[in-house]
Amino acid sequence: MKAHRFFIFTAIGIAAVILAVVLYSQKIDFFASIDLKLKDVRFRTRGNIEPDKQVVIVAIDEKSINELGRWPWDRKTIAQLFENLNLYGAKTIAFDIIFSEPSDPTSDKALSDALQKNKNAILGYFFRSEGEPPSKESLMLLEDARIKIVKTTGNAAEVPVHSYPAVELNIPVIARSAKSMGFFNIIPDSDGILRSSNILMLYDGYVYPSLPLAALRHYMGSEIVLEVANYGVDNLLIGSHRIPCDESGRLTLNYYGRQGIFRTIPAVDIIKKRLK
Repeated sequence: MKAHRFFIFTAIGIAAVILAVVLYSQKIDFFASIDLKLKDVRFRTRGNIEPDKQVVIVAIDEKSINELGRWPWDRKTIAQLFENLNLYGAKTIAFDIIFSEPSDPTSDKALSDALQKNKNAILGYFFRSEGEPPSKESLMLLEDARIKIVKTTGNAAEVPVHSYPAVELNIPVIARSAKSMGFFNIIPDSDGILRSSNILMLYDGYVYPSLPLAALRHYMGSEIVLEVANYGVDNLLIGSHRIPCDESGRLTLNYYGRQGIFRTIPAVDIIKKRLK
């Protein structure tokens, strides 16, 4: 009798495990939601991590707007911000801003000249689901920012990362003076929380890096190497460093802590040279 009961309970246990695996593999919302919430709990339990002091956020915050006026600012002001960041010793400056429309020609030239002089600016841009095709020059500048070294193994015929049919870019007079560029699209999880980041995107046959990845490429002085297998992204390298993204080009975010954990400086304090 005991052996019979043991067999029944074992069979029930195996069936439950198989059912759970099947449901999880089908990405049933209930199980996916539990998995996401467990990740949140692990972050809260772990606590904060001290961030690298070489990474600084320059914020267009309330203080800066109160002193300099509402956004958007004149591009001569952005040029001054960029110039002063270089005076303070910034090695790589990534802008999560798009200069997609012309402004006053003198102001556009001032920003272009500042970017050209220092050649360490990584501009941001945005992929879209619809929109007008970019100009020939804009497209050429974008293509120069692509990942140039893509290696395939086995029978890989494509790179299965997220793609968009349209793109919003910086105007050429500014874009051509930057060192490079990267997209800053954000795709949150189903509950609206951002737990991972798409660091690779496909557009018009080329693979492009995100703004942080493009900035890291410049900071490290090494090209990005993308290795693709038949199941997706196999390896993503910058120099000897491996970037731990999944097969679809998404990187699970290892948050350092709550908002404000990185050193954040008001943009106005850079523009008016108030740092000591």
